[in-house]
Amino acid sequence: MSKAKLANIKKGSRKYQTSFEFDFQQFLLYSFFLMLPFWIFLALSGMHSTCNYPSFMEIGSTEAQLGNHYFDKPAYTSVKLEAAPEIINGKLYLPVDFVAMAAGVSRDRIFTDSKNLLLVISIKNTENNGSIIANEDNKDNEKILYIIGKEKTIKIDQTKFNLSDEIILKNNTVLMSENWLSKLFKVSIIKNGKKVTIKHCEFFNVSF
Repeated sequence: MSKAKLANIKKGSRKYQTSFEFDFQQFLLYSFFLMLPFWIFLALSGMHSTCNYPSFMEIGSTEAQLGNHYFDKPAYTSVKLEAAPEIINGKLYLPVDFVAMAAGVSRDRIFTDSKNLLLVISIKNTENNGSIIANEDNKDNEKILYIIGKEKTIKIDQTKFNLSDEIILKNNTVLMSENWLSKLFKVSIIKNGKKVTIKHCEFFNVSF
């Protein structure tokens, strides 16, 4: 191949690469402006309220960071846990009340009876709520989750589940396995060393 042809090929390759980079930059710019009204709408409406920043815990520590709703300031709130997350027989257990709040349940909708080890969580049923505790409609548009620590059972409406291997009691606090917490609150629980991250978003019925 002659030097002239090789030079033309290289020139064409650079021209194609420059054109591709320019097109991609234009795509990103157009996407940003197309999505901007959507995010402004979310910020001004209540629809963003079901999405939270990720929450963080540490195994063996009672210090935690609770992710607040998107667009809220500050993004995180420091929380002192009654009982630290722990691993027993290879299974990770986390405080139920903290995970519920990480999933967007407000503190005033969580009732704790430490003496009787009873935890009651009231979930407002919304169209985009992906939690299994809000699958059915009722006249009050609400679901009540009962966690009976002493019995190690949970009750959703009239359905009762025996979770003898999924619930532990510590410092008068109910802890539950990550598997069941993920099912109940549609959260993604990620363990990296001692760090535990809880991610949740109900908007569009997805978790991320």
